[in-house]
Amino acid sequence: MNFVRVASTNDVMPGSMRAVTSDSTEILLVNLGGTYFAIGNICRHKGCRLSVGNLSGDVITCPCHGSQYNVRTGAIIRGPTVEPEPSFEVRVLRTTRSWSGSKTTSVIQTLVTVFSREI
Repeated sequence: MNFVRVASTNDVMPGSMRAVTSDSTEILLVNLGGTYFAIGNICRHKGCRLSVGNLSGDVITCPCHGSQYNVRTGAIIRGPTVEPEPSFEVRVLRTTRSWSGSKTTSVIQTLVTVFSREI
């Protein structure tokens, strides 16, 4: 599997979303209570960016014409769109970076990665 690092968990706080790119695909990354989901970021109706839309619970509303998608699955909640958004597998990885200087310091960084092909 080919996962691509797209963000740190600090970049997408609970209840928020962020546009990211993986292998030239625009993806909407959403944090719902500490669980991350990824769907396509370009509305299938007229090509508007969902990342500037309104997130309410697990539903994103397109800012252009009001199409709604479930951010967990990409499924259509309400049209005018007739095509669901692709969804992507997400993994959260915990890494530790250490270095030495006047003091030895250890930094724990949690990364969000997205599988580069839709599921």
